[in-house]
Formats: sequence, structure tokens, C-alpha cells
Amino acid sequence: MQTETISIEESIGHLIEVCHDGQSGFEAAADAVSDATLKMELLRYSRQSAQFITDLEQTMRELGQTPPTHGTITGALRRGWMHLARVITRGDEHAILKACKSAMDNAVEAYTAALQSTLPADMQELIAAQHRVISSVQVRIQSLCEMAKTQ
Repeated sequence: MQTETISIEESIGHLIEVCHDGQSGFEAAADAVSDATLKMELLRYSRQSAQFITDLEQTMRELGQTPPTHGTITGALRRGWMHLARVITRGDEHAILKACKSAMDNAVEAYTAALQSTLPADMQELIAAQHRVISSVQVRIQSLCEMAKTQ
């Protein structure tokens, strides 16, 4: 079985796109929910994604590459954030959190794939640290989703 080789630049660029989608998606989700505590938590995840973008962009620049400046429409569809736009109009917090969870599942998958590629040690450490945070957010969003389902 042949494995597709992805360059370091492509791998980091893809994570930047994932984080752009996360930043926008969490911001949209925060705008759509009414609970103030949940709104603040979702905004914190949006800001966290923005920080991840900054860190990854710096890594791209160190490689002499120009980082992507946004997520892609195709990427957003693939990662589930476009589904969020459909449920926001209904204001259903469970549906919004479910869309966030789906998107986080895809983000964790993207980070896992990046970690399986050959990366310099400093990049490996950065991506592993971000992966741990994203994985914990994934678990938290799942928990919030389950709580919203019972309400």
C-alpha cells in the first residue's frame, strides 16, 4: 500500500486552513447561542484558533513559505462548519454544538495526520501541543453537546 507524501508546507498550510475555519466557526456559534457562559467559552475557542494560526503562520514563514490567509470553502464543507450555518438559523444550541463537535472531530483528524508526517522536532512539538488542546476542546464540546441534548 502506497502512502501519499505530503510536504511540510502542505501539512502546516492545511492546519492553518483548519484553524481559520475553527476561528470563524466558533465565532459564528458564539453569535448564535443565547447562554452567556457558553457564548464566552465558544469565543475563547475562536481566539485559541486565532493564536494557533499565528503560531503556525510563523512556522510557515520560517520555512520561507507564504501561509494561507483563510480557510477554504471546500475545507469548511469538509470540516463541518458549513453545517453550522444551517443550524444557526434555528438557534438550537444542541444542533450548534453538534456541528461544532463534528468540526472538531475533523480538526483532530487533520492534526493526527500532520503528526504522522515527518516534521522537524520543533514543528512536531508545536503541532503535538496544539493537538492536545484541540483534543481536549473536542471532549469538552462533546460534553456540552450531551448536556444540551438533555435540556
